[in-house]
Amino acid sequence: MSELLKIINDLKTNPLIKDNDRYLEELEYIQNRYEDKNFKIAVVGEFSSGKSTFINALIGKDLLKHATLETTATVTYIHNIDQDIKISVNYTDGRVVEYKDYSFIQDTTTTLSDEDVINNIDYVDIYVKFSDIDDDFNIVDTPGLNGTADKHREKTIDEIKRAHACIYILQKNGITDSDREFLRFLFNYQKNFIFVQNFIDELKASEGETLEKKMNSVKNDIENIIKLQNNEIEYNIVGISALKAVVGKDKNINRLYENDLLELTDEIREKHLKDSNIDQVEKLINLLNNKINNEESRYNLAIYSLEVFLKNVIEKESIIVKRNNEFLKNDDIYKDKELIDQEIEQLETNKEEIIKKLNNLVDSEFIGYRRLIMKDIKEKVDFIRSNMEDIISKENDYDEFDKKCNNQYFINKLQENVDFYIEELEDSEYFIIQDIYKSMLKKIEIYGRYSSKEIDFNKEINLTEIEKKDFEFNEKKNKIEIMRENIIYNKAERQYNKDKIKKNKVEIEKINDAYEKNEYLLKSIEQRKKVEEQNLGSRPKKELDGYD
Repeated sequence: MSELLKIINDLKTNPLIKDNDRYLEELEYIQNRYEDKNFKIAVVGEFSSGKSTFINALIGKDLLKHATLETTATVTYIHNIDQDIKISVNYTDGRVVEYKDYSFIQDTTTTLSDEDVINNIDYVDIYVKFSDIDDDFNIVDTPGLNGTADKHREKTIDEIKRAHACIYILQKNGITDSDREFLRFLFNYQKNFIFVQNFIDELKASEGETLEKKMNSVKNDIENIIKLQNNEIEYNIVGISALKAVVGKDKNINRLYENDLLELTDEIREKHLKDSNIDQVEKLINLLNNKINNEESRYNLAIYSLEVFLKNVIEKESIIVKRNNEFLKNDDIYKDKELIDQEIEQLETNKEEIIKKLNNLVDSEFIGYRRLIMKDIKEKVDFIRSNMEDIISKENDYDEFDKKCNNQYFINKLQENVDFYIEELEDSEYFIIQDIYKSMLKKIEIYGRYSSKEIDFNKEINLTEIEKKDFEFNEKKNKIEIMRENIIYNKAERQYNKDKIKKNKVEIEKINDAYEKNEYLLKSIEQRKKVEEQNLGSRPKKELDGYD
């Protein structure tokens, strides 16, 4: 598959990509995931989805801390291997501390630790044999996309980019609006998914809730998201009870629920484990592991990621070029060189006085905008407060309200409103700076059109230059488009060849079957001939030359 690495290396030298650290980082993720044969599957879910309980169910031990509130604080790699060292803690300052038992897990991976896990611990390795698979594959426990800490989302996204597949844990209610938003984002980086609908033990049959209805609802939601984004996602959906699974496997747990009076027996444990449906998830993980061990599958995953990456690069760069050109044209930069030279001389004479006046202008403009911004912030805060009051006032079920409080539902809603307004403020900041800048340009016209610094920039730019830049950009973009088309074409050609080989294989099998049948028939004829010869007795001796 050396052609894939050649494509990636060619992209790294493309003029649109080579000077952009973020683009180069994305290509590194794609390349490393393709070359990494050690299967990694990232587990993602909101902190009320039962993510840690689910991972405990896969491990077969109640190791990871689980609660209705957010607990996972750093990335945790669970290795399918048994060794003397059980936990290895990798600190951000380069230290590595190892433990020979699992009792330190809570102190090194959760928000309940006395240590500042988020900022001090980079990642944690846990070693425990939990699968019949011989390979040392990794289950990656991520902090989650909706964590309250600043680095949670960033760490989770990095792990999704590194992983070969993703297990997405769903809350009891199925796919929420937050899930839809996260999945639209995840589909840009990941192709292989197992969707796990947790809490099937809490379905209320008396209210018409069935596993089949829940699975159909989840499937419809996923299909709608895929259709909206036109992504080539490969996925399976499984309904499970993570709680029953971990109780069924870990004999150190005495009761299914804390308030149960009777302790669990081996027979009841076995029934809980069967009802949990966790074996279906384990089978799917085994299939994905076998799939990723196949280089062809890793190649297809890399090709998918490259297609999405190139599409995003072209869209982003096109927007940037368009904005830059509009900005340049609106600023009236097409200047006559001779006139500029004259203005340079004039401005150099009065430079200090002009700079002082411009500073005063900027101060005055900024104070005016500051008043407007402060007024806008006050109005927006009042609006957000009113909006949150409306959301809370609509809650008429106290139990549901209490659950949402515990799950930080209202805090997340408030954060969404604040984040949205912060984006508006950032846009306002950009336009304010541009407006002040334009005011400065108009003021400078009174003194001689442009400052010497601005003229040095403008001397090299004219309408022809912008057209030239547009042409260069389109040329670079076309190269990427051609590369993207080649990727798609090669993928289609590879599929055609695979189908052709498969077809030929079927034909060969038919020929082999026919050959085997004919061979069997010949053997039967030969056998029958021998029997008939025996029945006829010995062949008579020759009596005449040339005749029998």
